[in-house]
Amino acid sequence: MAAQPNIGLLHRMIYVAAGIGLMMYGFQVAEADWLRVAMPIGGAILLIQGIIGWCGTVAMFRRDAQSK
Repeated sequence: MAAQPNIGLLHRMIYVAAGIGLMMYGFQVAEADWLRVAMPIGGAILLIQGIIGWCGTVAMFRRDAQSK
């Protein structure tokens, strides 16, 4: 079963841009060793979420408009 997209196009573009930015920061700018590892991992997670259009946090906390 494929994941159904739960984030819109604008948010997907923001996720992709933020993911690329975090990865670039981690690879090129970060001086602390733990940031050189943490930033690319966080960036990769955002990048993947932006590409596939599905976010687990949004799936957990978004309320369904039909349930009101």
